[in-house]
Amino acid sequence: DLVAYYPFNGNTNDESGNGNDFTHLSEVELTDDRAGDSQSAVRLIYQDSYAQTSKNVGIHGNSARSVFFWVNLTQPGSGWVLGWGKVDKTKQLFVAVASRNNEYGRNAHGRISLSGNYADLHSSDLQSNYVGKKLINGWHHVGIIYYGKLTTSLIYLDGEKLSITSGAGDATLETIDSPLFIGDGKVPVGTTSHHGAPGMLVDEIRIYNRA
Repeated sequence: DLVAYYPFNGNTNDESGNGNDFTHLSEVELTDDRAGDSQSAVRLIYQDSYAQTSKNVGIHGNSARSVFFWVNLTQPGSGWVLGWGKVDKTKQLFVAVASRNNEYGRNAHGRISLSGNYADLHSSDLQSNYVGKKLINGWHHVGIIYYGKLTTSLIYLDGEKLSITSGAGDATLETIDSPLFIGDGKVPVGTTSHHGAPGMLVDEIRIYNRA
């Protein structure tokens, strides 16, 4: 089922019918989307910009889930797009994109990553230049489908299935429930921060509680 849908049509409301609106905004603004329509996408102004929902996502533990969104990095870099759970790498889910190495010096070049439970699922190193070059050039559609194990999950970029690498074999997620956020990940339950990318644009977020 569709859990949350954010088309950003002049507001930050959830239009799935579940009422999980983004109500807490910090240095986030509505801007033009990929079609040039005004007030139809969100922009993270700074590295620590974020938007947080009023309710919990409702997807937790190791349950199946799918996340789809449009993203435009606008400049070389990396950042967390969205996530929920506890920010201690054991009870979380984060989705990140990178066109080059991130601010922590990790080899994130050209990757789309799903992180949780001390495990990362990301597009293969063999594709890093290809993915990195694509991500820095305008709007791109990202899809991540989680089936219950990292190694059986899928990552798509602009409709193309990417090869994946799992940092922990058949590890599973154990996400706790929390509000959803865009950008800086220190907002939900937890203490450490996973920054967004300054200037990053995000649109058409869809979250499902199924693979």
